[in-house]
Amino acid sequence: MYRNQLADNHTIATDKGFVCIVPVLFRKALSGFGKEQFAFIMHLLCIRNRDNIIYGTMEGLASQSSISTNTVSSTIKELMEKDFIRRVGIRCLMINPSIVYSAGESKHRQLLGRYYGLTSDSKKKNDSHDITDDERNRFQKVWIGKLVEASCGLGQKQVQFLLFMLTAVGHDGCLYGTREELAKRSKVSRETVRDTIKLLKERDFLVRCGNGLLMINPDIISEDKTENRCNRVLAYRYMKHHTELKENCDKYRKE
Repeated sequence: MYRNQLADNHTIATDKGFVCIVPVLFRKALSGFGKEQFAFIMHLLCIRNRDNIIYGTMEGLASQSSISTNTVSSTIKELMEKDFIRRVGIRCLMINPSIVYSAGESKHRQLLGRYYGLTSDSKKKNDSHDITDDERNRFQKVWIGKLVEASCGLGQKQVQFLLFMLTAVGHDGCLYGTREELAKRSKVSRETVRDTIKLLKERDFLVRCGNGLLMINPDIISEDKTENRCNRVLAYRYMKHHTELKENCDKYRKE
């Protein structure tokens, strides 16, 4: 009943607006970028079409994203070096469909063929990445608009931790580990972990379920099919409500 009510009220993100990412490749390609560069990359993901194509001049992309032309130019150059995008025509860029895509299996193969020039070459390129078969075959649905809202204004180290979370989150949508363990695994400071989690919690990206356990909002990132994701959303919202109630009670006792 509750699941139907949620669906009827359109409070669960629909299948429109999401992209599929291969987390380990996504993290590898986007690591090392600063605040403005990461914001620009998120903008590219928002304006790409279903063929992974982005149209526009450097000046036009800079104007759309409110970022300097020099930053746009240097970011695109670095993304090309990391094989995240390629030029496929005049004023035309294509995002690597082995990292980000939103098409069905047949269409996905066509996009890979277009990106690498020859369909037979696509597997060779994919195999060149130093990742396991499980990592290569694992994908997440990401609602880009909501991810942009959650990540807005994050510094370079905070972005590094966010990208780590994408690869470290389990199939159950949870991230396990104490603050110290997460800091060590993500190679950022304990303070960065603390501040990033606090900020992402305020932006409804995650909820703390206990010491060493975080649940990621399945309306932003999920590996589940729609039916399972509805159940996950209910669990997430229950934990969020329970946590807020506990925090309010603790605050009231202190007063």
